[in-house]
Amino acid sequence: FQSVVKCLLNETSRIGVNPDYNLLLSYQTCRFGKWYYSIGMERFSENPVFIEIEPIHQQVHELGEKIFDLKSSGNTKKLQALTEDLLALRDRIIALMMKLKVSFIEELENRGKQ
Repeated sequence: FQSVVKCLLNETSRIGVNPDYNLLLSYQTCRFGKWYYSIGMERFSENPVFIEIEPIHQQVHELGEKIFDLKSSGNTKKLQALTEDLLALRDRIIALMMKLKVSFIEELENRGKQ
């Protein structure tokens, strides 16, 4: 995630030049998206916490595109605000992933008691 943020804010980043930006274009092909729509979906598709992650992850990509588009405008205040919003979304995903981990551990423990 941090490499994508650095890519967004790096003056030399351009579509087709920086592979991190190319990953940003699709929430399904970034590293997290590949996990989410394959292994994650197979294992957690019925879990409400897992389901809650998807729209936030999509927002990360939408906001990332806005940041990339805005960075050449010189509007540093808006850029800073959007970057803070992006980091807040990241924090929400991390918190949800921790909840998912806890629910997975609880599920495993319950299976062991049967």
